[in-house]
Amino acid sequence: MHIKDHILKHLHESATHHSAVAELHKKISKTHETLAKHHDDHAEKAQGHRDLAQFHSTLSQHHNDREKHFSAMHSQIGNIADSELLPSHSDAGDMLREVADSDLLKRFCGIDA
Repeated sequence: MHIKDHILKHLHESATHHSAVAELHKKISKTHETLAKHHDDHAEKAQGHRDLAQFHSTLSQHHNDREKHFSAMHSQIGNIADSELLPSHSDAGDMLREVADSDLLKRFCGIDA
């Protein structure tokens, strides 16, 4: 697997993760909205649930934004050739190639060496 493939895989997994977390926070927010309606006779409890609903709604939006960001990066990097992504004359590219080829990194990432 080439470096570009690892990057694309990571970006895809990150986008999928953020999408799932956004949906989770959206559900939690709706639950707190419902709970707030059930506490009409207790203003403080209702307000607490409305605050939590807003908090989780904000977190959901944050994760939606991150998912869009990673998806956009995935599609942009998919159109870049390996040589353009990490030019051979780049010191950073050389260092990344050395690290990517190391057994320690492969073990850490769960890749068979």
